[in-house]
Amino acid sequence: MSAVDLNTLLFYLPDQILLNCQRDKGINLLKEEGDKYSFVKKLDSSLFVKCILSVAPDTLWLATTRGLYSYVISKQILEPLEELNRQLPDLYVYSLLKDKNGFFWTSSNSGLCRFNKDVSQFKNFGSEFGIQDMEFNSNAFCTMKSGDLLFGGVNGINKLSGNVPDKFIISKPRLQIISIKADELITTKPISINKYADLKINPGTSFVEIEFNAIEFFNPEKVKVKYRLKNYNDEWIFAGNSGIARFVNVTPGNYQFEIIAMDADGQEAGEAQLINIYFMPYWWQTLWFKIFLILLIIVSVYYTGKVITRYKLQEQRKQIEKQFAVQKERERIITDLHDDIGATLSSMSIYGELAGHVLNSKPDESKKMIEKIALTSKDLMGRMNDIIWSMKSSSEDNFTLESRLRNYSYELLSPKNISCDFIIDEILAASVKDPEKKRNLLLIVKEAINNIAKYSLATKAIVQLYKLEKEVILSIKDNGKGYEKNKISNGNGLNNIQERCKQLNGLCTIEAQPGEGVFIICRLPHSELTNSNS
Repeated sequence: MSAVDLNTLLFYLPDQILLNCQRDKGINLLKEEGDKYSFVKKLDSSLFVKCILSVAPDTLWLATTRGLYSYVISKQILEPLEELNRQLPDLYVYSLLKDKNGFFWTSSNSGLCRFNKDVSQFKNFGSEFGIQDMEFNSNAFCTMKSGDLLFGGVNGINKLSGNVPDKFIISKPRLQIISIKADELITTKPISINKYADLKINPGTSFVEIEFNAIEFFNPEKVKVKYRLKNYNDEWIFAGNSGIARFVNVTPGNYQFEIIAMDADGQEAGEAQLINIYFMPYWWQTLWFKIFLILLIIVSVYYTGKVITRYKLQEQRKQIEKQFAVQKERERIITDLHDDIGATLSSMSIYGELAGHVLNSKPDESKKMIEKIALTSKDLMGRMNDIIWSMKSSSEDNFTLESRLRNYSYELLSPKNISCDFIIDEILAASVKDPEKKRNLLLIVKEAINNIAKYSLATKAIVQLYKLEKEVILSIKDNGKGYEKNKISNGNGLNNIQERCKQLNGLCTIEAQPGEGVFIICRLPHSELTNSNS
């Protein structure tokens, strides 16, 4: 093996071990024994090593045609520097030098590369930085006593001062906000991003436009910007060194606009800069209003449930009261039939038996008894019809209060040549559903008509039923002879009228003057008569 063979690299290791790198034989470990070398170990059979550099007491870096490799001397381990190789512009590395600032440099056929191995900070230098050419040569590199680096290429030598490249590394793009636009133009001149650290957008606006610029003088076309609006879309959006960030259909709430400049190497140039943006809601979009609305709905549902429950209870109570009223009416009818009608039928039976006994001996007496039976049966039929009518619905014309009274007055008053007019609110009369109350109304008028027929000597009578405020007024008036109240005591007829009015919780007044007829007025509470609240 010749020492002048350019395809061979030798590097002395401790304990007289020699690292032998040859193009065709790969990398081997040899041991020096006098003027001879014996084979120790093969590390790799295919790598072509261009340069070897000691980067630590126990570590060597090898620049090869397949990138950078690391060799740990004490462990005899050779492995590629994967993380560094991914950022190199070209894996065919000619050189590996370290400048006086501690940065490492490599040359390849894709320009120069400078990096800091400890923080993985890379910068690639191409023709835009004034180098002789992108293509460099093997074995054409060295470090001068001044610390400057020389790299030989196809079009000459590049001399790099240790201080000059620093300007490229530390120069970072500077972000500016050119304008902000929402429902109005908020700013029209470049301004520091921190000026609008807290931005409020008026209610009703759902978009914002932020125009930005990243200033960098050495390599501006390679500068990039990425931005996002947190809580709107957390994905980063990439743009050139200037542009407009547009966000539409933004709902009211708090958002954070983040923007980061990226240098020519694609590295983030510092931390993200922020603008807090608050899209103000209308009052009906605020959280407190939504809470109030939810509470209102809950309260409404609660009280609606209470109302429905109360209504159902009222309906159930009405049904129970109705059933109780029906039961009460049934008991009343049974009592009437038993006491009144039963007694009448008994008297009719007695009169019939007596009439039969004296039919031959006392025909005149027998005839009177038969007439008595006829009158009693007629009266009984009338009372039976009143009971049946009170339980019928007033929806049919034949069962209205007016029709019932007209029929009754016609039978009693027509033979006496007394006309009778009726002014009756049939809707009001039909609203009286309770059979007992309905029958009491009927009997009050019938009692008065009966008195007119018997005693008044009148030619005209008038019956009225109407509502006045919260009362129902029932009045019966005739133009008969009247009477003096202090000379004539109320008979059963007038007493019955007053008693039935009391049963309806009403007040009855009777006005009478000689020659001016009789005026009966019954004032009845509407709510109790019709079982309503009005």
